[in-house]
Amino acid sequence: MFTQRSAAAHPARSAAASVLSSAALRLLSITTVVTLLLAGRGQATAQQVVGIDLFSGKLYSIEARTGQASLLSDTGLNFFIWAALAKDSTGRLFGAYVDNRGVTGTWIYEINPYTGQSALAAFTTLAGITAMSFGANDALYVGHDRFPGLGGSPVDLYQVDVPTGVATLIGDMGSTGLAALTYDGVEMWAYDGDIGLARVDVQTGSMTDVNPGFIGPLDLFESICFGDDGILYQVDAALWIQDTHTGVPSMVNLTGYSGLLVGIEYLPGPATPFTLGTQGETGGNMAAQVWGATPNRTVVLLRAQGGGGPTAVPGGNPCAGTWLDLNATLAPLAVLRADAAGRARLGPAFVPPAAARTTRLQALDLATCAVSNPLRIIY
Repeated sequence: MFTQRSAAAHPARSAAASVLSSAALRLLSITTVVTLLLAGRGQATAQQVVGIDLFSGKLYSIEARTGQASLLSDTGLNFFIWAALAKDSTGRLFGAYVDNRGVTGTWIYEINPYTGQSALAAFTTLAGITAMSFGANDALYVGHDRFPGLGGSPVDLYQVDVPTGVATLIGDMGSTGLAALTYDGVEMWAYDGDIGLARVDVQTGSMTDVNPGFIGPLDLFESICFGDDGILYQVDAALWIQDTHTGVPSMVNLTGYSGLLVGIEYLPGPATPFTLGTQGETGGNMAAQVWGATPNRTVVLLRAQGGGGPTAVPGGNPCAGTWLDLNATLAPLAVLRADAAGRARLGPAFVPPAAARTTRLQALDLATCAVSNPLRIIY
């Protein structure tokens, strides 16, 4: 049953596309993942969005499923203002501390979110940073207002080297209201108060509006970040879940906090659950990824057509007898190897629009026989 080669053993992109297409696999869009988690919130434990207050430098923890906010720590840096947060691929958190007079520059601090302790990581003479995110290979990108403090001026995309602080201009973003940047592991996203949710080309700086017909109900210092489950969270005066296909958010709530959060990032809870999620949409490149697997061990991604289970893994296979929420049509889609952080990924690869409403996915960790959340295809 589990003798299929790892996706990494196949000829790269074309073969991966063939595997997905031949299975008529309708991987979930981020919107679908949102719908599933809202329908069954018991899948994750103590997952939190961490935000930094504009004026006080205090960090707040927001429970990702309820919007309940609580004070987490205090940086003690409150002479100037905070403009953004960004998390690198190793989970380190950085904040942009901006001279609100718009003359000196921006101090980029590495912050321990649980203690508030901060250490200067870089200083850049860019004094109008409004948004910040790490991208591929932990390159740090910032959106910079050309005329800080004036409002309505053009915003440029820069890459900033850490620790030297040297800033390299990429290009005009076509924005005058950039509030946030975030990276989903594949592409960069932005939220602009004038146009709404957009994709960002980090080669040119240009933005593409996800939905030109919709800006949205959000207002004032909007911040965005992706969770490990592929959900795009957004905060203004409330916590929202953003639909990356339509740019239309749905409100969760926000209680216990009444200030202004200017940057948010997602941090896993004390114990990261074995979780399966996807990115992308049919008709384009899509990927499936697991988090919380046993590091450097084997994970099997399984699929089934039609309804759910339960069905036990057949005898003669690893983890025989383990119950899965898949029906008897279950079959391996890919055998993957988790990295040192417990992550494994299939794709991205092209998935045709016709592959819809037929498939369930679930992952099995062969080292522990743990099963992930099941993902039922609903679009």
